[in-house]
Amino acid sequence: IARQIATETHTLESKRDLSISYVRLGNIAEAEGNLSAAEEYYTKSMQIARQIATETHTLESKRDLVICFKNLKRFKKKMRRQKICKFFSCLHRSSNING
Repeated sequence: IARQIATETHTLESKRDLSISYVRLGNIAEAEGNLSAAEEYYTKSMQIARQIATETHTLESKRDLVICFKNLKRFKKKMRRQKICKFFSCLHRSSNING
């Protein structure tokens, strides 16, 4: 719905609402373990926030962009940790098989 409204109205408020909706969808996808979808939603949110900040130069839009960057950075850090844990878990299992 937010995407349709943003597309039809082209208002900054509707674009901001769409960006927030993408963050929420990212949170849901992340909680469900769908990491690729979560990353896609967080990235879309950041792209919209960047566009708004570029167009308006307001403190609010810059704050929203910082929040999007922080969300994406936190998410990517979490993904790296999970990959490292998976690697060491596989390494541990293989040493138990061979040992």
